[in-house]
Amino acid sequence: MLTDDIVSLQEADFPENFINKNHPDDFKPSRIPIKEFYFHKLVDHNRLILRISILVKGDIFIPFTFICDTGAPSYIYINSITKRLIKDRIYDDDTGNQIINISSGKRMSIRSSTANHPDVNIIGLMGLAFFGLVIQETQFEFLNLPDFI
Repeated sequence: MLTDDIVSLQEADFPENFINKNHPDDFKPSRIPIKEFYFHKLVDHNRLILRISILVKGDIFIPFTFICDTGAPSYIYINSITKRLIKDRIYDDDTGNQIINISSGKRMSIRSSTANHPDVNIIGLMGLAFFGLVIQETQFEFLNLPDFI
């Protein structure tokens, strides 16, 4: 289980135009999915940030920001706003874990964001491996990331 002291985020970890650690256009429904990559370079460390849409109903997508964090051991951690907006996509499996189906037909475990970062969505190590994270200099990509979740 992810403990609160593994991930340490601050406002400076996000691009200047972000508000409360989210892109200004997050949480706004759209008919067009987005997929954006931010290699946010800082003086003492860097942050990989992914913005990707989640299909919520029919042809309605909602974009969300995710920190890519190898220190978070599970797949995906979502904040309360994200959980509320995608609640129809979340279900419990036979063991009581919360699951979301990825557009590639795979299932992925989700957990609530950590108590010290309740406003942040995170893709953890297992999710980064699943999506095939590749980093080169100041760019990154995913070999298996769908256009939307």
